[in-house]
Amino acid sequence: MRDEERRQERLRGQALRVSTWPAIRLSNGRQGPWGVAIANTSHDPIYDVAVGRPRGVTQNGTNIDAISLTLKVLPPGVYFLDPKDKGDDMLTAVSPAGLKPIFRNIDYCAELTFRDSSSAMWRRLRNGQLSSAEATGAP
Repeated sequence: MRDEERRQERLRGQALRVSTWPAIRLSNGRQGPWGVAIANTSHDPIYDVAVGRPRGVTQNGTNIDAISLTLKVLPPGVYFLDPKDKGDDMLTAVSPAGLKPIFRNIDYCAELTFRDSSSAMWRRLRNGQLSSAEATGAP
């Protein structure tokens, strides 16, 4: 049993280092756009990255824009996704210090589906849970 647990951890190693959270981008100490941070803290890129978030509503009733973005490759690093931008301008490499996390509304969270450097498919749900995308029937 212990060997199987170790094998599973090894298989999940890169996927465990990929995460996303809602954030506000800071610029010169001021609040900028609200969006989503995506971090790949592994040493290898991830591939076929799909980022999705349905339209939502803030706690005070303001609409939250939906996100639907597909990337062929995401190198190691931390990135900010501004849903109001389009195309290549939508994703920007940032320092984590330039981001302020949003804590109180899951409607800001995004879901990720991606392929790791071993070609395994993974899904990171909006609640942070990581699962094999093959096991869930994802493409």
